[in-house]
Amino acid sequence: MKVKMSHSSYMARKIAKDLSENKYVKILSGIEHMSGIAQTLIEADIQKEIDLENKINEMMDEQEENDEFEYVEVDYREVFWMVKRRLAKETGFELNYDDRYSDLAHRIVDDLWKQEAIEYDVSEGIVKNTVYDALFKYLNEFDNVEKEITEQMNSYKQKLIPGTEDYQVVYEKLYAAALQKHGLA
Repeated sequence: MKVKMSHSSYMARKIAKDLSENKYVKILSGIEHMSGIAQTLIEADIQKEIDLENKINEMMDEQEENDEFEYVEVDYREVFWMVKRRLAKETGFELNYDDRYSDLAHRIVDDLWKQEAIEYDVSEGIVKNTVYDALFKYLNEFDNVEKEITEQMNSYKQKLIPGTEDYQVVYEKLYAAALQKHGLA
């Protein structure tokens, strides 16, 4: 699942919450501080993917402007993914979510330790697994949360139009409540 920037704060809070509940981790700073460190790294990771996709879109637009796709029946999405895989390999950006989030979990644990937000007397792998599990639990539950919110919004008497300010306000309120309900916030 592709993670959006709006997910970063929720993911970071989930990580901080799970670390604070881990018996092997001693919290040296507040949950908000830990969450802020994790959020910064999560946002940087998401931004790398956004930058990569923007570069691909520019390349694809340039090819389209030069009519290079006109005479060849090309599936735009398929070409996009082919280019994305090639550029990701060239730039060292990991597309495999397991590997990507494992690396992100390591970076989060390293930064939390370096910034003296946490301390632990077990192997880093145990603490990293807590962060990794928090990331994947959030991502797995997110689909359920999305379905739940969509069903709730569809049941409203007054239909909300996606993209409008009213829709966004209601969505964010329901999203926060659903995350709380599922133990993700």
